[in-house]
Amino acid sequence: MHLSIGYHEHHGVISFPKIMLLLGTLFDNALEHGLDAPISIYLNVSEPIFELTVKNATQEELSERQLKNLFKKGYSTKERSGHGYGLYKLQQEVLTYNQSPFVASITADSYYDLEVDQPIFEINIEITT
Repeated sequence: MHLSIGYHEHHGVISFPKIMLLLGTLFDNALEHGLDAPISIYLNVSEPIFELTVKNATQEELSERQLKNLFKKGYSTKERSGHGYGLYKLQQEVLTYNQSPFVASITADSYYDLEVDQPIFEINIEITT
């Protein structure tokens, strides 16, 4: 695991327990879908920004269609065992912070990383003013 954390205790946007909720969901997703390879976690919480990125190696890149549907309720990339609620609920939690003066977003990407010679799946959460 690669972990980089910056945290400002008195951040006005998001509490530490909420950060752990978001991080826990992303970490669970990375463990469930990733390979036996490092998981990279980048967390920067300082006035006025909150950034959380989790990256993990996967068997194959996700298609544009899969990425488009990733946060839809009930959608899962797992053939049989997925319920499709984890990333949907995560998105709903992130969007609760999308109120003036804050802008919240959650995005997903899938690409081939030549440096590690593997497909990578990445989720990024940003909340800024």
